Amino acid sequence: MDARDYAGCIEIQQRQGSALLNACPAGHAYSGAGYCTRVICQSPSGGVLTRMILSSDGHERDLAGKGNKCPRTGLFSRTGSLRWGTDTVPASHDPACPNESLEVGWQNTCLMSSNNVTPAATSNQ
Repeated sequence: MDARDYAGCIEIQQRQGSALLNACPAGHAYSGAGYCTRVICQSPSGGVLTRMILSSDGHERDLAGKGNKCPRTGLFSRTGSLRWGTDTVPASHDPACPNESLEVGWQNTCLMSSNNVTPAATSNQ
């Protein structure tokens, strides 16, 4: 066997066996380039009556429908809008989740690969 072929074979085996970044800490979502950014909830604007009638102003496109959720602020209040915060931390590897590349907006690949996404509440910071 040619030495060049052997080195290529070893390189492919190492890439296939390496752990991918597939998880972010609670309250964060993957923002790309190996980093997770905090997800925040922006309260609906307006007075009490307006907040009771209107729903959120709309979520950031990258965060909507990916298991992120804003908590209700009261019995009759609507939820806020999902927004990217400013706190950024490195993504990590969770061996309990699929070893796949994490996509922007998701907290981990467990949620990403699930057909039954259960939203995780985010902090209101």
